Amino acid sequence: MFKFFKYSTLSLAFLPLNLFSQNIISPDSSKMPNDLFVVNVLNNTWLNSPSDVKLMPVSIGSEVYYTSPVIGKLSKLSVAIGVGISINNIHNNSLLYDSMNTSYFKPVPGGYNYYKNKISTSYLEVPLEFRFRTMPDIKKRNFKVTLGAKFGYLLSSYMKYSGEDFRNHSSKNVKFKEYRLSNILPYRYSAFLRIGYGKINFIVNYTFVPLFEKNKGPDCIPLSYGLSFTFY
Repeated sequence: MFKFFKYSTLSLAFLPLNLFSQNIISPDSSKMPNDLFVVNVLNNTWLNSPSDVKLMPVSIGSEVYYTSPVIGKLSKLSVAIGVGISINNIHNNSLLYDSMNTSYFKPVPGGYNYYKNKISTSYLEVPLEFRFRTMPDIKKRNFKVTLGAKFGYLLSSYMKYSGEDFRNHSSKNVKFKEYRLSNILPYRYSAFLRIGYGKINFIVNYTFVPLFEKNKGPDCIPLSYGLSFTFY
């Protein structure tokens, strides 16, 4: 009787743990996609841009990451870390100038036509992701919610213009690029939310620091949103 009571008590004690294990890790968990490769196609914009800077409604950028689960590879809840490259483009009506170690925007003069005018930055980034995923169906598709943070280090920055040569007061079409833009903050850190089903997701990125160094340029805060595609 005592042995029966003992084993019955132990069984009841471990029952919640068994149920939790079955809920988090099931025989079907071997089919769980780990989203090793992430490709984001984004619309880039700025918050707090100068009042005389008109941002175009569409400014396409991209991000490519390799990520790997470090906790909970076959679980509904997991943690992943990775590395990747992001390219951010902002199409606008202004050019960037410098004066007394301070950067500012000045609109392209009226009466001149241009076809492309953008600022582009690229970063080496390290994302950390906290993932929730349902168990996959027979086609290995599941519902996914990912909350993450990224640290980025600036790799390059440039300004590109294609249009009439307003600098020389000419209607002749010219193209020019200016690299290593002054006063761009050499790092950034941001948060992102990715929600989707299967390989197709919606993502939004918010950066916590401005594009330019403090007191050396406009207080532009990068924001991006778009589609995210996950593989493997």
